[in-house]
Order: sequence, then C-alpha cells, then structure tokens
Amino acid sequence: KTRDEKDGRFVVKLKEELSIETAAGEPKEVWKEREVSVTDAASSRRRDFFIAQYLNLPKTIEPGAYNLRIKITDEADGKTADSVVPLTITAQ
Repeated sequence: KTRDEKDGRFVVKLKEELSIETAAGEPKEVWKEREVSVTDAASSRRRDFFIAQYLNLPKTIEPGAYNLRIKITDEADGKTADSVVPLTITAQ
C-alpha cells in the first residue's frame, strides 16, 4: 500500500522474511534470514515494486529437498503475503 506523504512523495514500506524448511514430513525450520525492511519513496505513484535478496546459506545445511518460505508484510496496513517455493540443495 502506498502512503501519500505531506512532502508529495509516495512511500512503500515492506518487511521481508526468508526461511528454509524441510520438505518431507512435518515442516521444520532449518535456516532463517534476519528480517529485512525495504522503503521506497518516489515522486509518482508506483505501478509495480520488486525486492531482490541473495540467499547466503550456511554450509551446515545438508543436501536435500527443502521449501523456501517467503513472507512479505506491508508495514502500512499489516497485510501479509506468504509463499512457499520448492528448493533442492546439492553437494558441491
């Protein structure tokens, strides 16, 4: 949600959370990235918005099938989008 600021700017503020869970059986979190807040201010209202973040995984995660959970929260209204993407980690 875009907030109209008093100075004429349009601001979007999002919070991103990333985690990796086991894919088999009951999901168990094996890794979690620290929360990242992203703020974008522009002179005109945005029609789209992108967030990119590298995954710097620890070497302690064993090869196998996992799920990457992505959670984005709009800090303007508290609404959250949560998505799960299959992820395979292989040995080097």
